[in-house]
Amino acid sequence: MLAIYVAYDSSLDAFERGCVHEAMRKFVNEFPQRKVVMYGTRSWSTGKFSNADWYIDNAKKLHNGLQVDAWSVINLLIVEPWQKGNPHIDIMLTARDLGREDLNYCFGMTAGRYTVQSVFRYRHLSVDDRRRAIEAVIWHELGHVFMCAGNPHRTHIVHDSYGKHCTNPGCVMQRVRDLPDLVRIARGVRREMYCPQCLADIARSYD
Repeated sequence: MLAIYVAYDSSLDAFERGCVHEAMRKFVNEFPQRKVVMYGTRSWSTGKFSNADWYIDNAKKLHNGLQVDAWSVINLLIVEPWQKGNPHIDIMLTARDLGREDLNYCFGMTAGRYTVQSVFRYRHLSVDDRRRAIEAVIWHELGHVFMCAGNPHRTHIVHDSYGKHCTNPGCVMQRVRDLPDLVRIARGVRREMYCPQCLADIARSYD
């Protein structure tokens, strides 16, 4: 079973870092068999691919440097040398705004076992909504890693060009269209995070 490595760059403030740790603590409580390694801002090596700041700094920038290209971060995670000898799931977070060539912005993006997320667009929210948003996007993108809503025979599923999503009320895998949508979904997430159908999808996931 692949471990989850979590790293964030130095742009996250103390509150945001605490929310990331709390989100992963809750995830492990739900899935105690899953090992989580919290690197945070720490370096695991020297030079290239050594910490989260290196990935964010070396990713392609969009809109005159105002955004970090999410695909570029994902590609750096894919080619990092540490995956060869020690395959794992990567979660990387930043407080820099994330974008894509085909999107004005994105809260997070996942490809395979790699995910990058930004807390940038939550910073003006209330303390509670800010915490809920950070947790919800972490759990949502992990759901994509574990192919939630990936079973074509299940009910309560919606397909769109940005991945497969759940339509069960209270499930963190619902489709997010914008910030008000994210806040609404995050407020409605139950303690279990995922609905029974998405939990079953996680149990069938690849690793």
